[in-house]
Amino acid sequence: MAVSQGGGAPRYDATELTAFATEVLERAGMTSEHALVLAANLVDAEVRGVNTHGLARLVPYLDQMRSGDITLRPEIDVHARTPVAADVDGGGGLGVLAGVEAMKWAVGAARQYGIGVVGVRNVGHLAPPPTTRGWQHARA
Repeated sequence: MAVSQGGGAPRYDATELTAFATEVLERAGMTSEHALVLAANLVDAEVRGVNTHGLARLVPYLDQMRSGDITLRPEIDVHARTPVAADVDGGGGLGVLAGVEAMKWAVGAARQYGIGVVGVRNVGHLAPPPTTRGWQHARA
């Protein structure tokens, strides 16, 4: 992993950090898609300077996955209640995973009706919130 030393703390390439975190999460048993979403959001938090919700969360998340407190491969279900309102059952997984699905639904509803409102439930830690790359997943 490339490191640059600029007179202060070492700096790592965000793309390489994302690949590293994704591989760690996949080895723990997460799906490739979920691992990438989580890793990208953790690294984005680091890039934004929100270190408390960045890669520092990786080991605690892994511990919670090993203990069964967080579901490794959650089944995320979106339940539309009206054309503009839905709730997402996160299947006991991390909140960022359900958050991306919630954004996908809300963006679709907003494009069609001008608004989309979604609640998320049955999730673990919801931070970091879906960030730039989360929005990219939602638009896909």
